[in-house]
Amino acid sequence: MNENRKNWSEFEWERELQRDERRINSYFGELPTYIDLPGEEDVIIKKLMSRPELVPAGKEWPGPFFGGSDEDPDGFFDFGDWRYEKDAGLINSMQTMAFDWNRCFAADVSDRYFATGMSITCLFGKLMSRTVELLSAGEELPQLSRCLCKHLCSDINDLIGLLRKLKRGNPGATYCDNFISGLLEVREKIIDRLHKPIPEDNSSDSDDDFNDDF
Repeated sequence: MNENRKNWSEFEWERELQRDERRINSYFGELPTYIDLPGEEDVIIKKLMSRPELVPAGKEWPGPFFGGSDEDPDGFFDFGDWRYEKDAGLINSMQTMAFDWNRCFAADVSDRYFATGMSITCLFGKLMSRTVELLSAGEELPQLSRCLCKHLCSDINDLIGLLRKLKRGNPGATYCDNFISGLLEVREKIIDRLHKPIPEDNSSDSDDDFNDDF
């Protein structure tokens, strides 16, 4: 990761995350038009690369659309292996819910609610990706962690809204309640992380006592 980004403020990270959201939304907005064409990803990315507002900070075209490079194959956010990070159970919970949702979706959701079901699937994928970023950012990038916590809470609220919409239209979809309950638990854990004070750069005896609580 660019060393300058380690010193970014919360505002700077928020600006880049919003740009990242626009890249993702623009990509999936174009996907239905080109999905049946050969090389559809290259076609979509070439079209979107002409939009300067989507360029990742500190990057120039040509280059991979989501901010990576030949030397940086993992993309804009390169955080290593999340499985060894503190609170990895968050992403494990999200993965389990996403897997269970896709089984329910394939077995039960009618054509009438197919679009809602696909939106739920996509949101689960987005939440898993953002949760990995959150866990891997950790205390080394506290301002990024705060931004990610806020985005995750917002996306979880959107996902819960979609599940409630699906159940209203299909009262037999009682499995939605289990997903809502699981998402509320994850949201509470994320809110707890958001409210943790940002650790100071220079530790002292009192700081050491404080950090023992983490």
